[in-house]
Amino acid sequence: PAAAPGSSSAPAAPAPLPLVAPGKAESLLLSLDDTGGIVGTSLNYEQKFKTPLQPYALGNQSACAVLFGLNTAAVGNDYTAFRALRQQESKDNFAHVVEQEIATYADAAAATGAFQNAFKSVDQCNNVTVHRPTDKPETSWQFQIQPGDPASANWHNTEVTSNNADGW
Repeated sequence: PAAAPGSSSAPAAPAPLPLVAPGKAESLLLSLDDTGGIVGTSLNYEQKFKTPLQPYALGNQSACAVLFGLNTAAVGNDYTAFRALRQQESKDNFAHVVEQEIATYADAAAATGAFQNAFKSVDQCNNVTVHRPTDKPETSWQFQIQPGDPASANWHNTEVTSNNADGW
């Protein structure tokens, strides 16, 4: 109903963000068919993870580790569920790779805190070339951090082989 003339009414509070019900984190992951349709190829292989991996040892570039994927340092200890899925053409064919990662928390405040902590220092990774210890010695990654806000993180990474971008 409309407010009476001359009276004031407070604006409605925004609706709370939807929460993921316990045990439903996997329902947020896209299927092989869905992701294959997005990238335009058949993806037939996937690896599933239920716990975050350890961050890569990157020395003085450790803030960039989260840009390779959520890890124990990024997710923290307060998550209620973690799911990660890596999809590609086949086990040995990774011309196209889709990685999906989800961490759920007890409430929005815990999720917000974990997200902001995970990405708080990535600005120092802009235009930085990082060698990941699991890659070949001649392979590294260059990151371009996109402007964001406390609720988003955006970046682009380019694989560099022997000091040349290799298109991956």
